[in-house]
Amino acid sequence: MRLASLLLIPLLAACGDHHHDHGPAAEGHDHGHEHGPAATLRTEGDADALWANLNFVAARLGNPATLATDGANLAALAIALESLAAKAPDPDRAAGMLANLARAAGQLAHAADEGEPVEEPLARVRQVLDLARRLDPASSAKPAEPAYVSGPSGGVLAELRDASGKPVGWVEVKLHGDAGDLELWLARDIRIADPLTVPVATVAKLELLGPARTVELRVRDAQSNKDERGRVTVADGRTPYLVFPGETGADASWLMGEGFRSRARLSVGELTAEFELVPHSH
Repeated sequence: MRLASLLLIPLLAACGDHHHDHGPAAEGHDHGHEHGPAATLRTEGDADALWANLNFVAARLGNPATLATDGANLAALAIALESLAAKAPDPDRAAGMLANLARAAGQLAHAADEGEPVEEPLARVRQVLDLARRLDPASSAKPAEPAYVSGPSGGVLAELRDASGKPVGWVEVKLHGDAGDLELWLARDIRIADPLTVPVATVAKLELLGPARTVELRVRDAQSNKDERGRVTVADGRTPYLVFPGETGADASWLMGEGFRSRARLSVGELTAEFELVPHSH
């Protein structure tokens, strides 16, 4: 199959970024969303392993909060499986249907990300997936959760732990290397689909060991705290979303550059996480 021509737009979507300017689009900043959602999982392994991951993602397909990322992940898995279709009883037909699945999943991801109707592309994905399963015996693999390598916004994932060291959730931290600004999402699950909220007065501290500096992340405002897509993140005085520098006027230039790397320790009240902070990849 000629995946280069069929999947040019979805493949670009998997490595794109928003244009941003320290604030949400709804506040008048330039936040064009031209590339779409990115795949967030590792696509390595044999056909059985990849089908197990695909079956896991497909079983959860339909959640509006994760549909864009799920579509991107399905497309990435279908692309990986297409290269392994030689072991199927009819390799050419299996490869062709996996290519069709990747294209349909990419279209679903785009529609969900842009807030367009998803009923038709979702039905198309399920139809093509059913056909692809019939052509590849490996598709009977028992669903297994993938290894996620980034959050749905393309940021670094890290496990959150409480004061006793018990895992209580996950955090995604996204560093925009071209501007030096940071976004942070708190969630109960690794897919960052079930928000873990904190009071809007919360100030998170991020210690960066490389430059030996600490930044504070907080809400943009206590009323709506819109993210960079213009979506309101405040409900009942709580939010899962914090930023730096936001509207504080703090200098973020020292975080700029695609080569930035630092071990980081995050503290959000009694919750902590440790990870390697790197810029979001374009």
